[in-house]
Amino acid sequence: MVKYNKHYKNNKEYLKRFDIFQDNYNFILNHRNKNGENIEMDLNEYSDLTQKEFADKFFEKLVPEPRSGPINDIKATPFKHNVNATIPKSFDWRDHGAVGKVKNQGSCASCWSFSALGALEGHYYIKYGELLDLSEQNLVDCATPFGPKGCKTGWMHDAFKYIISSGGVNLESQYPYTGKDEVCKFNQSEKEAKVSGFVMIPKFDESALMEAIALYGPVAVPIDTSTKEFQHLSGGIYYSDSCDPWNTIHAVLAIGYGTDENGVDYFLMKNSWGKSWGTNGFFKVKRGVKGKCGIVTAASYPIVA
Repeated sequence: MVKYNKHYKNNKEYLKRFDIFQDNYNFILNHRNKNGENIEMDLNEYSDLTQKEFADKFFEKLVPEPRSGPINDIKATPFKHNVNATIPKSFDWRDHGAVGKVKNQGSCASCWSFSALGALEGHYYIKYGELLDLSEQNLVDCATPFGPKGCKTGWMHDAFKYIISSGGVNLESQYPYTGKDEVCKFNQSEKEAKVSGFVMIPKFDESALMEAIALYGPVAVPIDTSTKEFQHLSGGIYYSDSCDPWNTIHAVLAIGYGTDENGVDYFLMKNSWGKSWGTNGFFKVKRGVKGKCGIVTAASYPIVA
């Protein structure tokens, strides 16, 4: 309570939260005692919430099939495997300067905007050598005609459609994040990072996701984060038997992949819940399971003009 500045309105609420806290703490302890597990969990600022409360507070369901808004003439570029390419065994775009700082979306379900702009910042850096800090609030407020619903979620490829149409997006310094739906204040004269198209990764094709990351840049991916394991994730490699590839209620950024010391393959992800969650805001997802937790259900990346 002290660490996360928790205050409860009365003793009844305190006792309720304490019971939930105990249940979560026992779940973490029991999981630590299991053999052969690669996932690491610990208490965090969400440990006084039930699994349902956690999901209801932070997530909105992403419709599994890519959808379009009223403007539907902007089509995806199909992904093509490069049969002549040599893919490294491990890769991390942080080592190459293409990953921006970890941010915190708050209680607004704007993860799609952080995921999309994380990919755009990375691809822009790869092409031009400058790491921009782009405005998620710009997308939250302005991308609605293309499908997203602001703080009630959206698809990353629809965000790319908006940026294609608008000719760019404002910087965070010009259009600060507020974490709530507001009137669009996009400044056309200060737009950055022009996008000419976007690529969709084939469904359930983990090899395509690996190739896209290694050869082109970070990829915006959806993910099932409704599990109790994800709520308390602190390290290791995320995986849950209860993962549903169609229950994509969150969006993150795939920035790399590799194999841990136990021989378990993983994808490396950047989240948007600040540095207190996961491993300083980053986490790993088990690879080689055909995207069971949803990361290749509708993954995409932008083509920078």
